[in-house]
Amino acid sequence: MLNRMLMFIYLITLGFSSNLFISEAAEGTSNNKYLEFYNAGDEPVSLSTYAFPNAGNGSDGNYEYWNSFAEGATIEPGQVYVVCHGSADDAIQAECDETFTYLSNGDDGFCLVEGTTDDFEILDCVGDWGEDPGNGWEVCGVADGTKDHTIVRKSSVMNGNNGDWNFSAGSNTDDCEWIVLELNDWTNLGFHEMDSSSMTYVVEAGGFYYAPEILTINMGDTVIWENVQGFHDVVAYDGSFTLDPCSGPCTIGEITFDTPGTYEYFCSIGNHEAQGMVATIIVNGEIQLDCEDEAACNFMETGDCIYPEENFDCDGNCIVDTDCNGVCGGDAVVDECGDCGGNGSACAEIANLFYSEWAEGSSNNKYFEVYNNSDESVSLGAYAFATVGNAPDVPGEYEYWNNFADGAAVAPGDVYVVCHGSADDVIQAECDETFTYLSNGDDGNCLVFGTEDNYTILDCIGDWEADPGAGWDVAGVEAATANHTIVRKTSVASGTGYDWALSAGTNEEDSQWKVYDQDEWTYLGSHEFIADACQECMDFCVPYVVENYGYTEEEATAWCLEDTNFGCGVECATDEDICEDETACNFGDEGACEYAEENYDCEGNCTAEIDECGECGGDGSSCAPSANLFFSEAAEGSSNNKYLEIFNADDVTVDLSAYSLSSCSNGCDEVGAWDYPDNVTFQQGDALLAPGEVYVVCHGSADDFIQAECDQTFTYLSNGDDVFALTQLGTGLVLDVIGLVGPDPGSGWDVAGVEDATKDHTLVRKSSVTSGNPLWLDNPDTGEQGSAGDDAEDSEWIVLDQDDWSYLGFHDMDADEVDACEECMDFCVPYVVENYGYTEEEATAWCLADTNFGCGVECGDDTGGCEVNGDVNGDDILNVLDVVQIVSAIVNTTTDELECADMNADGIINVLDIVQIVGLITGGRSADATEAVIYKALDGLTFTSNGYIGGIQMVLSHNDNFQIELTDNALVTDYNTSNNQTILIVVAPESNDIFSSFGDYQIEEIIVANSSEEVEVIIDDSILDIVDPNDMQFNLSTAYPNPFNPSTSFSIDIPNSGYLTVKVFNVSGQLVEVLTSGFVSTNTYDFTWNASNMATGIYVINAEFNGQSITHNVSLIK
Repeated sequence: MLNRMLMFIYLITLGFSSNLFISEAAEGTSNNKYLEFYNAGDEPVSLSTYAFPNAGNGSDGNYEYWNSFAEGATIEPGQVYVVCHGSADDAIQAECDETFTYLSNGDDGFCLVEGTTDDFEILDCVGDWGEDPGNGWEVCGVADGTKDHTIVRKSSVMNGNNGDWNFSAGSNTDDCEWIVLELNDWTNLGFHEMDSSSMTYVVEAGGFYYAPEILTINMGDTVIWENVQGFHDVVAYDGSFTLDPCSGPCTIGEITFDTPGTYEYFCSIGNHEAQGMVATIIVNGEIQLDCEDEAACNFMETGDCIYPEENFDCDGNCIVDTDCNGVCGGDAVVDECGDCGGNGSACAEIANLFYSEWAEGSSNNKYFEVYNNSDESVSLGAYAFATVGNAPDVPGEYEYWNNFADGAAVAPGDVYVVCHGSADDVIQAECDETFTYLSNGDDGNCLVFGTEDNYTILDCIGDWEADPGAGWDVAGVEAATANHTIVRKTSVASGTGYDWALSAGTNEEDSQWKVYDQDEWTYLGSHEFIADACQECMDFCVPYVVENYGYTEEEATAWCLEDTNFGCGVECATDEDICEDETACNFGDEGACEYAEENYDCEGNCTAEIDECGECGGDGSSCAPSANLFFSEAAEGSSNNKYLEIFNADDVTVDLSAYSLSSCSNGCDEVGAWDYPDNVTFQQGDALLAPGEVYVVCHGSADDFIQAECDQTFTYLSNGDDVFALTQLGTGLVLDVIGLVGPDPGSGWDVAGVEDATKDHTLVRKSSVTSGNPLWLDNPDTGEQGSAGDDAEDSEWIVLDQDDWSYLGFHDMDADEVDACEECMDFCVPYVVENYGYTEEEATAWCLADTNFGCGVECGDDTGGCEVNGDVNGDDILNVLDVVQIVSAIVNTTTDELECADMNADGIINVLDIVQIVGLITGGRSADATEAVIYKALDGLTFTSNGYIGGIQMVLSHNDNFQIELTDNALVTDYNTSNNQTILIVVAPESNDIFSSFGDYQIEEIIVANSSEEVEVIIDDSILDIVDPNDMQFNLSTAYPNPFNPSTSFSIDIPNSGYLTVKVFNVSGQLVEVLTSGFVSTNTYDFTWNASNMATGIYVINAEFNGQSITHNVSLIK
């Protein structure tokens, strides 16, 4: 038996301080979409730590897009927060707290979460982040309930589904958490009612008692009477409730108390009441006041105020006019065809409208243009543009029916433009109506006439069949409906209905469209239909070609008629087979008209004067000598900042009409031939170039700074990989060239050792250059030097950074290298000070010395205050006496007293300066050494090298009894011993001996130089006695096999350390391979030569070691 004082309290639901969930979601027509979030807690909630991430069209279980709430967003307790589309209906906007564009199309799962992008808890979901559901998810047994419906959370739901969408969606109306409403039903938007928290209490009935006898509850709470013994019922004294009796144990019944008050009750069975079986229930709560709004239908009655529907009274009577459909307050009217709610299409004639232009540009620069090719003004009320997005749900059917704006009309021969509301001002200026959801290139758009259920397609851009990818191809241009502007050809007279393939075509010839680059809006706002498209094209083409390319009118006419790419070959194509031009040589004959060459009649007779070069109608230029013109500057800068500068190095004015610029694009199609000969020409008398002046050809959209110096514009200047030459008309003579008339170089050509210097740089011709150079690269066969050069020293150009136009508009030519030095120093010193933090003195010294990036080349002959650089004794003669004096000063450490001795301007006087003076005295050497080996023995020092050695300087340390004797086989030798240190110099040694000695010594410092610079030194102290290299036995063995195919082997005996080179030559003396080149020690070395890539023939193997040379012939037979 239950304890009679026990009361069972069942908690139905608990309130939480921040219990948020999704209370409503709508996927309506057009952009009528929203999500409503409800705060079921008892405190305001900041949404700063919450988000509503989503996945589109299915995912792998994770969200794809993290969507935070707007800054400062908060939900009060019992209130809602609405996120809607920015273009939703005004009724939605009125309740909307925040706009968001990418709300669901029905198949995109959205969840309410708390946390961060990497760590969050899912509170509630509509849909999920799993597989694509198709059109939408089923809700409460309704297929695709999340698409084209509004779903509202039942008031009994107290919290979110924690990501368990299947549990929340249910399978029928009983087990789901939602109520599914029709499309565009927003009745419950902006508020949510949730059943209040209620309690359930149990009252025990037994032998003449109820327990508890007095029970206090709240409104909405429920009381259950459980009979544990006997036969009892429950009867209220005021008659408000009665529960039938039953024999215990049993449940007598339950009552939910919604009205506050005190309720006394008793058991009416027998004398149970008299035995004390009575009890009381006290219900706490406020009694709802009567409705006090006189406009309400239940004025002064209990309960919330109830109002009549709009346009009706409280009795359901319509109080406004009904429309032609009988709808109270409706807006349907009878159209001009007599149809209620019609748009006039039922009795209207279809006008000749079609799409004349379409743009899918950057950002929101999108529009389409409709052209009226009829002779009357057309109201667009009966027309629409029906669209699909990407892949349509049903192939061949539209998804969105878009009406034109009320009152929209288009005059005959005029256009109507629909553009994006955020398009560029240029577009907005021509726009008649804005529309947000214009195509990204892959959305089919058709111009239609009629109603949503009964229509005729007039024209299309794209189709309604399937997702095209990025866009549809037009005129052979891939995905041309994306990132392009397409303009209808003027010859097109009407739309193609739903036949987009016919309209788009497969190439420029059969397409009805011309494809332009992105953001090209030149033709926006007007369109012209010309039946004779050929004449329209020729009216533009002929004068353009005459003006820009120097053609005669006859030549331009012939070219325009023939060319199908840039001319009028497509527009003027005809099936006529008879030439009808009386001026043609074949007038009246079958075939295209043929005309005589300029200055000749149809029989080939010259009709003009013959010039001094024997040319009919010539001006004498074909045999005239060329002027001294060359490129003085070339720039390939950012954007269209490009130009070529031509310098007149002659002493007379030159008319540039006798010259031209010839070019190739991205390398030449045929090596050695121009893709575009005479691509740029100059008008006679308008391009006169005075001596020492420049003529600049620049891009028409170049920077204003360039335009200020520009004499003539040309669009197709180099992108860095396009060769340009200055050529003479008539002869084709190349005066100067930038680039190679050969294959595509890639990004550009190297200049002065700078990679791709013709791209993103400015090239300036050195002032020492006095004429053009038709060679761009060195010619190894003739030894001629190209202008590009391998480094800064041997290049004819100075390479500046991109967009450096400091020298534009003038050029200084001066063969005197002193002036070139000054010009270089004027630029170099401030540049080094500014960019590297040098003092002016440090920068000056560096610029004078450096031959790679400084002015060492230009200032190399600058002797400062010396009449002759290196003339230390001041007798104005550079000879061995100067060498002796410098050597003496070095070994005696008195170089501070010398002037004119620092030949390399490095601030140090040593053997490196001496060898330069010796080179000037003797005329220099061509076979300089790059490496040397010093052999240190107990009784002296010798050396070997792989070329000429100009001098040796070293510092030795030793004990007191050290003695030394320098070699006599040298131009100059000297040494000085002080304490335990000896400084010595040997200039131009003629043998391998350096010195003989007595006593131990160490080499502390050493410089070995060729005729101009220091070489690499290896010190070998592995031998005890000096050995004469000429006595060494050096041998090259016979190669085996011989004859051979493809390889042969041989060995070389090396008696001591030294420099070994093994090379293979053909019978013409050309080097074909180097097998080794470097220092070797005593040993026998084996070699194998693989001649797989060589032709049959006799080859020579040559081995050189320490001045000795041995050769053997071998025969390759394949």
